[in-house]
Amino acid sequence: MEQLQNVFALVPPKYKVNLTLQFDDLGSHTEEELTDLLVKNFVLELKSREAETKARDKLACGFLAAGVLRFVFAFMIHYLWNTGSIWSELLFYLLDLTTTVFLYEAVTILGLERKEKLSAIKKMHDSFSAIHFEKKSA
Repeated sequence: MEQLQNVFALVPPKYKVNLTLQFDDLGSHTEEELTDLLVKNFVLELKSREAETKARDKLACGFLAAGVLRFVFAFMIHYLWNTGSIWSELLFYLLDLTTTVFLYEAVTILGLERKEKLSAIKKMHDSFSAIHFEKKSA
C-alpha cells in the first residue's frame, strides 16, 4: 500500500490513473474477484489508518491536557509561591519548558500529521480512474 501511495504522490492532481496489474497466473480468480479483493484491501488499510489516527489523537489530547495542567500549575507557582527562592524559579522554568514541549507535540500530532495522512489517502482515492487485472502474455 505504501508503494502505491508513493506512486500516486508523483501524479499531478489533474490526471487520473488507470491501474493495470499483470500476473503470471491469475489462478482460478476472475478480474472481478481480484478487483473486489483489492478494494477490500484498500478498505482494510483505511480502517487500520483510522484506528492508528484515533490512537494518535488520544495521545495528542493527553499531551494537550498535560500541557494545560502544567501551564496552570506554573502560573500558580509563579504568582502564589513568589518567595524569590531559586527553587521556585527553577520549578517554574522546568514547568514552562515541559509545558511548551507538551503543547508543541499535541499541535504537531493534531494539526500536521493528521492532515498529511488524510491528504495522502484522499489524493490516492481521487486519482483512480480504473483498475484492471490481466495475465502476462508469454
